[in-house]
Amino acid sequence: MGKKLRETAFAKINLTLDISGQREDGYHLLSTLMHTVSLRDDVELYEADRFELLCDSPTLPTDDRNLCRKAAKVFFERYDIGEPSLGLSLTKRIPSGAGLGGGSSDAAAVLRLLRRWYGIPGSLNELAPLASEIGADVPFFLRGGFQLAEGIGERLTPIVQPLALSVVLLKGELSASTPGIYRAYDLQHPISHRGTVRFLSALRDGGDLFAAVSNDLASVTASFCPQIDLWKKRLRECGALAAEMTGSGSAVFGLFSDQNTAASAMEQISAPFRALCDTVSGYGE
Repeated sequence: MGKKLRETAFAKINLTLDISGQREDGYHLLSTLMHTVSLRDDVELYEADRFELLCDSPTLPTDDRNLCRKAAKVFFERYDIGEPSLGLSLTKRIPSGAGLGGGSSDAAAVLRLLRRWYGIPGSLNELAPLASEIGADVPFFLRGGFQLAEGIGERLTPIVQPLALSVVLLKGELSASTPGIYRAYDLQHPISHRGTVRFLSALRDGGDLFAAVSNDLASVTASFCPQIDLWKKRLRECGALAAEMTGSGSAVFGLFSDQNTAASAMEQISAPFRALCDTVSGYGE
């Protein structure tokens, strides 16, 4: 048996997502509070005759469209590593097109794995420029946990106290196209909830955090995926402290104070994809 290393790639939820502006190049500026949850993919790095990427999901591409391959490419270029005798194996549990960040989390896991494999010194922060080349959410997933992300996601501020909550995730058969959702947002331009400011104020002052949970894109995505509003309503009826869409959708999450209530709620709501998980504090060095 050759050398192998494995990393967990957690999903995330956006507790708040505010659209705060738009750059000249068309990218939208965000202010969002993200938290990793225990739903995860697994990424394994192993010795191989040539570089390869394997995945247990037949619908996921393993060519250059896959962010894992892109992550490996930028790492090898940065550290001047030639044709590596390595392989990557990806075990998928996080659904695609959900707003849960599965692809970005997988890519961040690849960067952490390669750092360990080659014994690259320094902290995870030194991988942040590489992560930014791969995708907007990848820098967040280097550490995960509870963070404020601003700009296009590259400006990160850790929130010292992670939340301890049970989470129900629901997703339908329809997936959201992030570029398409943002184009629709630009046409509809709904009023911002300013949930991030309200959530941070509640954290500071001991106010109602759950009243601030919101997503400026939710009404836009719901016009394409009507089950989003239905699931949010059902989750609240089943005892969720808050229920909202994550990212640009189309997954919905409900926040619960205990796992028993969360499990009961999940059993009462029918959806093609359902998962019961918990918030997690993220990765160490």
